[in-house]
Amino acid sequence: MVVSLSVRNIIRPIVSLDRDSNTRDGANKMMEENIGSIVVSDSGNYVGIVTERDLVKKVIALGKDPSRTTLGEIMTSPLVTIEADRGLGEATSLMLQRGIRRLVAVDKGKILGIFTQRDLQQKVDEVFRSLAEVQQLE
Repeated sequence: MVVSLSVRNIIRPIVSLDRDSNTRDGANKMMEENIGSIVVSDSGNYVGIVTERDLVKKVIALGKDPSRTTLGEIMTSPLVTIEADRGLGEATSLMLQRGIRRLVAVDKGKILGIFTQRDLQQKVDEVFRSLAEVQQLE
């Protein structure tokens, strides 16, 4: 049995806030949505990403005021993207190579969603559970 999945099979919708939003709003949005990152927009275009780790390292650890520090000040930019039809192995290699846990999935330059290490782990677990069930049926 060959299992072939692409990034497209795992992406989730992007949750974003404007670059001028403060980091407190960003943290609250992450908490509300149960996610680990916010994609940052500027005039309707996605321009960067802020992760939980960014909040800790670039705001809390430095004693900055989350109400006065904007997402634009701490975002990582530019976004690292991958074509949505690329395989999971290629996506994983890119994340390891770049030392990141999230990729923005695109199709011909159009942003489709976000691909995260957590979503990948959940999909791998799902695939292995399915394979185990099939083996039990044989």
